[in-house]
Amino acid sequence: IHPPRDFIQSLLRTPVPGGTESIHIDAYAVLFAAALVSVIVVVIGAGPAWLSARLSLAEGLATSRWSTGGRKGMVLRSVLVAAQLASCIALLAGSATLARAALEVRNVDVGFNANGVLKAHTLLPQLRYANSAAQVQAVDDILAQLDVVPDIEKAALVFPHPFGFVGMRSPVRTEASAEAVQATRQVVAGDYFGMMGVPLVQGRTFNQRDRAGSLRVAVVGNRLARQLWPNGSPLGKALSIGEGESMRTMTVVGIVGDVKLTSVEDNA
Repeated sequence: IHPPRDFIQSLLRTPVPGGTESIHIDAYAVLFAAALVSVIVVVIGAGPAWLSARLSLAEGLATSRWSTGGRKGMVLRSVLVAAQLASCIALLAGSATLARAALEVRNVDVGFNANGVLKAHTLLPQLRYANSAAQVQAVDDILAQLDVVPDIEKAALVFPHPFGFVGMRSPVRTEASAEAVQATRQVVAGDYFGMMGVPLVQGRTFNQRDRAGSLRVAVVGNRLARQLWPNGSPLGKALSIGEGESMRTMTVVGIVGDVKLTSVEDNA
């Protein structure tokens, strides 16, 4: 869960281009914030400094005697000082908590490595790609063109991408159990697992033989495999995804490491 990002999303009331996961703090953001604070401090302090420079010593002493005189003035000044101190302590505590949370989030193992990965969104027009065959061919053409670019080591397509604005959860069940469990699913093409550094635990990932008309196959996470098949291997076993008319039965061909797809608090 990302409270700051969720707060920004709730204020905008519209999806952030690139998803809220694209919002992050780097060195440039820190430098900009420091420069902005410095400018504000200078601007706010310039007024009182200018007035103090114009005030003579006699006028200053007279003003000081007038402002500090009386019990009410002393009480008011004490209240203002206490309020300022309380505000400073609250800001310092909040900053320390935020910094600690940021460090803890950076140390969380999300199950994949996105360093050096460039993400781009694409949308196939429904009028031009009206059926699944045309859509599959378009995906193959995109990956083939990316594979020949010299600076690209690996290319893959995925929906939804990790920590994206949209998540897909579906009920899944095995032949031996009628009770379904909820699992987050992705649709991938190309060497997605290799590109993202997701380890292969057992079996295989998808390849060119997994085409339309061939056996429907699925790759599951390690935790889901242990949950659905606690006493054996899921390889070669049937897995049903969805409910009712949308249910699809697939054969498990591989197990990969657990990946956090929607937030750092995911269990799988």
